[in-house]
Amino acid sequence: SYTSHLTHEFVTYAYNNQILLYAFLPYTTHFIQLLDIGCFQPLKTYYGQELNLNAYIGGKAFIKADFLAVVNNIRRRTFTPKNCKGVFKRIGIILYKPKVRHYKQQDKKISAWQKDNQILCTPLPPPELAEWKTLLTIRSLRRGLNILNAKMDNKTC
Repeated sequence: SYTSHLTHEFVTYAYNNQILLYAFLPYTTHFIQLLDIGCFQPLKTYYGQELNLNAYIGGKAFIKADFLAVVNNIRRRTFTPKNCKGVFKRIGIILYKPKVRHYKQQDKKISAWQKDNQILCTPLPPPELAEWKTLLTIRSLRRGLNILNAKMDNKTC
């Protein structure tokens, strides 16, 4: 997220070479540190195994051509769907669920999705809260807070 990382020259190079760039908000990169343990540590392990195998069979120095010969196998063993999904689950990033459906149950609308043949449900907010608009000005924010405080005092909320 540093401006020095996203120079015009860098972005142009990425665009011309069809490289997708990802930018993270400041102070959020700690979320992806589990990738170091969950994905890149196994990558390092499998690479070390290839180096050991090369030394065991009497290979010479492990040069770029040797690396290119084994990198696809290392990558395939490391970045499995199970491994990557597990890391994101541990981070707390929920995977995209395209099959979200809306059902009526007991005269209430609920949003639901299926996981392992089990329907998981999240109730929609009550109608009185669903009617609320986003408060865009300080005056409307104060008015909204006063209404909430009054409801809390009267315990009508």
